[in-house]
Amino acid sequence: MISGKETKVLDSNAEFYGVPNDILMENAGKGIAEIIKNRYKSKIEKILIICGLGNNGGDGFCVARHLLAAGIKPDVYLAGKTVDVKNEAKTNLDILIRLRHKVIEVNEGNLHLLRNVILKYRIIIKL
Repeated sequence: MISGKETKVLDSNAEFYGVPNDILMENAGKGIAEIIKNRYKSKIEKILIICGLGNNGGDGFCVARHLLAAGIKPDVYLAGKTVDVKNEAKTNLDILIRLRHKVIEVNEGNLHLLRNVILKYRIIIKL
């Protein structure tokens, strides 16, 4: 596990060497999906991915897409509104939407939705 500070250094190095954010996001999403598939294999029943509005949320949308490609259908919740997602994260959210995968917006008004379902999941990813 690496710290947030170490992650920023790695991101800066990637930027210095010309690796675009969308490539970093794609690699992160694919890597997390591979870990889930390899580590949990037959135990993959219910997966919850909670995404924020920024690039970490974009990583989560990538994870969902790669899991979908493997025949695994995660539930995806967005902490905020889809209209507030920007840049590379929005690109990955838009792909999920075009794949007709449901993304549930969670805000203060409907936070109870997430509270009511969270215990049903064996795997929860928060990005």
